[in-house]
Amino acid sequence: MESSLKAMVSLKVAEEFYEIAVQRFNYVQEIYIEEDYHTAAHLFINSAILFTNFLFQKFLNRIPSRKQHSDLTLIESLKKFLSKDFNQYKSLYLFLMSHKSAADYGISFSENSAKQIKRKAEQLKEIAESYS
Repeated sequence: MESSLKAMVSLKVAEEFYEIAVQRFNYVQEIYIEEDYHTAAHLFINSAILFTNFLFQKFLNRIPSRKQHSDLTLIESLKKFLSKDFNQYKSLYLFLMSHKSAADYGISFSENSAKQIKRKAEQLKEIAESYS
């Protein structure tokens, strides 16, 4: 009984992370349209982290700490759950995390850079959605 309750709570938390990620992603679409490219790129990267948190909660019943997102080996924990999607997801995630410091510390992103980050975040979102 206790383990089934934990599983239900874990799935509920995963669903909440998923909803937050979708809300953030939809909001950032508006920022991008307004041509605030740096903020949009930053929020696209953050939405990718939220989608990843959803997957971690759903499959591993835990959320990586803030520092762990910079530990790119952590993504390997999702390999057996994402199976055929893992290599693409990992590649997208690594690309987005490689731009996280620039986003966090205010280095301005060009429209082209923001467009590339947006495209990668959209692809990552599609993969995560397929597991919702």
